[in-house]
Amino acid sequence: MFCKKCGAEIKNNVAFCPKCGFKVTDGGENSETKSVSTEKRAEVCRKDAKKRKKTIAIVTPIIIIACIAFVIVLTTVIIPGNKYSSAMELYNSQQYEEAYKAFNSLNFKDSADKAADCLFLQQKPGLTNVTVGSTIKFGFYEQDNNRSNGKEEIEWKVLAVEGNRIFVISQYALDYQPYNSSGTNTTWETNVTWETCTLRKWLNETFYNTAFGTYHQQMVSSSTVTADNNPNYDTSPGNSTTDQVFLLSITEAEKYFGSDGARQCQGTAYCYAQRPDKSDNGNCSWWLRTPGYEPIGSGSWEYADVLYDGSVEYYGSNVGNSLAVRPALWINLGS
Repeated sequence: MFCKKCGAEIKNNVAFCPKCGFKVTDGGENSETKSVSTEKRAEVCRKDAKKRKKTIAIVTPIIIIACIAFVIVLTTVIIPGNKYSSAMELYNSQQYEEAYKAFNSLNFKDSADKAADCLFLQQKPGLTNVTVGSTIKFGFYEQDNNRSNGKEEIEWKVLAVEGNRIFVISQYALDYQPYNSSGTNTTWETNVTWETCTLRKWLNETFYNTAFGTYHQQMVSSSTVTADNNPNYDTSPGNSTTDQVFLLSITEAEKYFGSDGARQCQGTAYCYAQRPDKSDNGNCSWWLRTPGYEPIGSGSWEYADVLYDGSVEYYGSNVGNSLAVRPALWINLGS
């Protein structure tokens, strides 16, 4: 080894250059050499630290994105997939009530269709051996006025059985609606018929789609709804219609119910929440589709209804009033 200052040869274990006296380090290097080496090492360390910071700056967002992606996959695919599999196990074991709750809590694959299927399959066994006067459950509608627990099963009273078809009316009044809610002046001065009234539209659109899922709708028959005359007044009933859901006429209300007592009806909690119009014993008045008095033009602004005591009011109530609604329909049990 040679001195970095004067170039003289330096033997091992010598602290100073024998020629110029320049101090040599313990490792055999001059102080100057050591100083230079230290600076180089410091520079290397600085460069390494800079590289590490750059690497961390690049890698950290990638790790964060990967974690977020995993959480998304976990919560939207893996966990729902496991819940869907559990729901299918309940469905296949015919535990339809539990399966419905499981499917209804998911937003995955065909869970909404499966939930509707469960509701239908829950009720289908009760649609066998149906007789006149019995009650069945078919479809769902808000009734307890507590939306947080979902809709309740609709009970229907069987009025007639014709082969595979049954004619039913809701056991309870399900809603309060005006017979007609639109007009050029005021609603009660508008001449309407069953064919043109807004209640018919509400029953066959809003109510129909709210109460019945796809499988229920496949069983609801399209029916010819006759334009029946009022026995007491010469008021034009308009034209017959084809509907899925409709109201009874005066003729049908007297034909299918043998007495005033049999026609008495109470509303659901949801029904009365729309308009708390009921008698002391809880009965309500409900619409019929037959025109009442006031034969003006081609229609009427009065329509017949059933009163609290079950008697038929031929004169009727004006169409702008809200009365209770008892939907009626034909169900094809062979569908």
